[in-house]
Amino acid sequence: MSETTRRRQMMQTLTVDTASILLDLRRHWWNLLLMLLAGALLGYVLCVTTVHQSYQSDVILAVLGNSGTSVSNVQTAGQLSGSLTNVISSQVFHDLVAAQVNTSEYHLSAHYIADTNLISITATAGSPQLAFQVLRATIQEYPVLLRDLMADLYMVTVQHPGIPTEPMSPLHPEYFAILGAGLFVLAYALVVVLLSVLRDTIKNVEDMRNKVDATMLGVIPYFKRGAIGSDNIVIALGKSDFRFEEQYQLIASRTMTYLEQNHATVLAVTSVLQNEGKSHCLINLAYSMAKSQKRVLVIDSDFRNPSLARIVQADSQYDDALSNALQSGTLENLYQFPGTSLYCLLNGEKSGALSRILSEGSYAQLLKQAKEQFDYVLVDTGPVALVADTTVITALCDASLLLVAQDVASIRAINDVADVLDRNGNLLGCIYRETRRLSKKSDRYGYGTSYGYSIKRTYRKEV
Repeated sequence: MSETTRRRQMMQTLTVDTASILLDLRRHWWNLLLMLLAGALLGYVLCVTTVHQSYQSDVILAVLGNSGTSVSNVQTAGQLSGSLTNVISSQVFHDLVAAQVNTSEYHLSAHYIADTNLISITATAGSPQLAFQVLRATIQEYPVLLRDLMADLYMVTVQHPGIPTEPMSPLHPEYFAILGAGLFVLAYALVVVLLSVLRDTIKNVEDMRNKVDATMLGVIPYFKRGAIGSDNIVIALGKSDFRFEEQYQLIASRTMTYLEQNHATVLAVTSVLQNEGKSHCLINLAYSMAKSQKRVLVIDSDFRNPSLARIVQADSQYDDALSNALQSGTLENLYQFPGTSLYCLLNGEKSGALSRILSEGSYAQLLKQAKEQFDYVLVDTGPVALVADTTVITALCDASLLLVAQDVASIRAINDVADVLDRNGNLLGCIYRETRRLSKKSDRYGYGTSYGYSIKRTYRKEV
């Protein structure tokens, strides 16, 4: 199987990443809470409005005969129980009682209490009042039954009926509320999980290696600083740790090796979408390159959303440095990191007018002058998918580098941008930036880690 065929098959493979799924569930916690409340409310309402409860009332009658002996009465009650049960269950008797209670929504049953002369009659209805009324009507009608069955018998009420206070099976709306809440939360969670699995993004390092058609130069580990989400750090400002700096030093070393072998100086750094951490990546990479005793210049060419001035915490006096340099044709008013050979040509204001200078040749002349004065020039551009200026800028640069943030842009968009950059700006490769903490098992960055680095951009082979 060729490498191209294998890569296409891998791109079509769904990635089930537990950390990504859990993160999506956490992002939807508010919706999950709403589903919990909605399910509980709906379950409670459905229980109260649709579940019909039944109430039961009983009356106990004693069968007595004219002989007056207990033995004969017990025998007579036993013999009479079957016939009496059939009569009470008959449609004729049902119609007699229904005429008195004005409804037929009830059920009557009778059974003989063994070894006694007692017969119990039970009425079941949808309300306690109706069950009581049915038994009263039955008591009024049973003399008619005895006259038809046995003329020498009569019945005495031993236990009078009462209005039931509780249903036969007490209703528990709270159980239905819990069931409804659980079903709603589970259904919504399953939808979130399904969408997370189907989302065509880079979810882990293996996805980056197997599904992106570009060389991976390294991995920027997740580094959380302060509040949730503030994981963008700058090495030059002392906001990092050893692992973070080590990865950037590794990426910087590989980048400089490529640029030196190809006699290249100007490197454009871009991303597919906005807010992937491109500018932070660029300034950290530039600082790591400057530590090798190289003069490095960073140019903020993201005309529509400049951010380097804010990231490096420079004074406002440097905000117009890029526009002044384009107008005057000279590199001046450069911000320098103290104690380093890293300089920045900053742009502090959004301006669509600067992008029009690209067609006038001033920007190309500025890059030419920067190449003469610095060992390396790193250009911060806008996102390729959002800003048309980026393709023009990358074409003016010697090489380009693409930052890929975890679980942000689609794999198809990343590969499309990689193809565009390779045609216009000789794509060096990609840097993978993690946006969440790894599990303990994969949270290792030892010297044995291989990123399959190669100078020539091609379908990468694992090494």
